[in-house]
Amino acid sequence: MGRANDVDAADVARALGALVDDDVVFGAAAIMDHADDAADDAALVDGVVDSVRRATLSGRALARSLLLQLGCPKGPIPRGPGGAPVFPDGVVGSIAHDDAFAVCVVARGGAGMGVDVEPAIALPDDIIHDVVGVDVDVIGGVAGRDAVLARAVFCAKEAVYKATWPREGVFLEFNDVRISGGAPTGPRWRWHCTTITGTRLVVQVCRVPRIIAWARVIP
Repeated sequence: MGRANDVDAADVARALGALVDDDVVFGAAAIMDHADDAADDAALVDGVVDSVRRATLSGRALARSLLLQLGCPKGPIPRGPGGAPVFPDGVVGSIAHDDAFAVCVVARGGAGMGVDVEPAIALPDDIIHDVVGVDVDVIGGVAGRDAVLARAVFCAKEAVYKATWPREGVFLEFNDVRISGGAPTGPRWRWHCTTITGTRLVVQVCRVPRIIAWARVIP
């Protein structure tokens, strides 16, 4: 099992599991070579750089293992419009990766959900304003001073986009997602988000051992 800065995939999976609802099948895996699965996803990685190839195949391999737990047959997970993975009929899910780990969530039914993962490091100063934007006051202005929390805002909004894109097909800018719920006071917290289209979501976030955000559309 791969490790990154004394964190392994089991640590990431436990953190993700503390965020999701009981009906969600979830997992995490270290990014590594997946030669045996390359044939299923050949079109996805044709001509891409090795780091992207490994991350893509790691995420798809993880997703297939979780789909098997739902009783779905093994097979390719194609890329739909906008790059989102296309899951079997009746299944909602999301795949994400950073430079070390892939994460995935799947479930039977539901309006949509998304996941994102990021290293627990500061967001670059030059993009903090663009990411946090309209939510500086809502979260107490903390993200303007705490660049790691700003990355958590980034992660949460990415998860929101992944939850809503497959069902709505609307590209969301960062300021198209509004956060409420206050500034976090611990390592794990809940935000409520509303998109420019009026979609409401619950977003669960943690900042250790990685920043992970799991978003689910409220029916």
